Amino acid sequence: MSINDLIQWTPQTILERGLYAGVPDPIYRSHEAVSCSGLKHYGKTAAHGRAAELGQVQIARPETLVLGRLCHTAVLEPHLLDVDFVVAPRIDRRTKAGKAEWAAFQEGVGSATVVSEDQHQLALAIRDAVRAHPLAAKFLDQGSAEVTQLWDFDGVPAKSRLDWLTTIDGEPLIFDLKTTQDASTKDFPKSCARFKYHTQAAMYSDGFRTLTGERPRFVFGAVEKEPPFGVQLFEYDLAAIERGREDYLSALHTYVEAHREGKWRGYSEGIVQMELPAWA
Repeated sequence: MSINDLIQWTPQTILERGLYAGVPDPIYRSHEAVSCSGLKHYGKTAAHGRAAELGQVQIARPETLVLGRLCHTAVLEPHLLDVDFVVAPRIDRRTKAGKAEWAAFQEGVGSATVVSEDQHQLALAIRDAVRAHPLAAKFLDQGSAEVTQLWDFDGVPAKSRLDWLTTIDGEPLIFDLKTTQDASTKDFPKSCARFKYHTQAAMYSDGFRTLTGERPRFVFGAVEKEPPFGVQLFEYDLAAIERGREDYLSALHTYVEAHREGKWRGYSEGIVQMELPAWA
């Protein structure tokens, strides 16, 4: 299988090992398999992983998730922006007439997500900034958005969702869009370390290689959420990818052991010796 062998999803598609285009997000999320976001919790303890599995952990605020999805759609799937989202009109809902007008508006929304005018304008600004970056524009010139990968680790089903998959100079490339407060060389790598993006890069890349036999490049597109909407591209070195691989494989081991034993252990029950951090 190669990047040219993407399977186009239809409602009749049975999801199994492979690379898929067009899988709706709810279908992807409901597919039972380990994901990078889930394993990050198991990287803490099995108890944290189990809490996330049971839906007891709020990953992010709902408005943050909506804005992230809006920005991704604007940049990666602009043709769906006005299909999946609708801008809320400015209505004074404190009045009787305003309440009636708002109710009428909601009836016509359908399955689209309602966003504010400010959110919509922000997404457009981010889209324009990313598309104006010469190298990012080259990556996004051709390719597929929201590609679903399904593979397995020694019998354990795994899944990931690639923001963008393309081929550059004959080599596969995964482009991952990140909105951030600071896309500078000094700050963004710190943000990546805090959110363990090296684990994501390693797991997604390993999944792709398992399916295709090809090792992809994994590039982060960092774009700021405030003017001037600065954009900068980043790529981990091999040492960081190897560290990410060690981290997700360790978390996977914890996941497998916990499910095999039916026990989800938390932190150590003993006393842990502490040292002062390097910055103290």
